[in-house]
Amino acid sequence: MKISCLETFCNENVGFVRVTTEDGTQGWGQVSTYHSDISALVLHRQVAPWVLGRDAFDIDALFVEVRDREHKFPGSYICRAMGGVDTYLLATPKTRRRNGSDKADATSASALVRASVQAEHGL
Repeated sequence: MKISCLETFCNENVGFVRVTTEDGTQGWGQVSTYHSDISALVLHRQVAPWVLGRDAFDIDALFVEVRDREHKFPGSYICRAMGGVDTYLLATPKTRRRNGSDKADATSASALVRASVQAEHGL
């Protein structure tokens, strides 16, 4: 399943990312707090070009791609922006099953998965 859309909703202090996959599944993640508006800008400018159209559940490959493509911009803002994508993806039931767990771990505790996704997977 490929990522087809990334949208951000934020103010200076808190920001959320809505991730949509090609089959219409949507879920929510959160970029790092404090200066979230900057993290959202980084997400659109430096993360989205490398993750749109990619396999939503190959999280390691997504991180490697962004890191390699944005190697001249290492540091916190890239990580803060990627947090908005991974908090959703790591919390999705399909990803947890692929990783051998049916429970969200602390890494994905802040993700908000839409009720429709939960219902679809019987959660």
